[in-house]
Amino acid sequence: MVRLQPSEKKFLILIPESKAKILGLKKDMEFDVDSDFSENIIYKPIKN
Repeated sequence: MVRLQPSEKKFLILIPESKAKILGLKKDMEFDVDSDFSENIIYKPIKN
């Protein structure tokens, strides 16, 4: 799984590596939460 952290909101997003490759995403990268991501992405709050 590739972990993605939205740039402003404190949520951790887990996405299968194969799908991340297709979307051009990289591990621990920041992105705009308004980006168009598919439904099978699991959103998990980040614990500080």
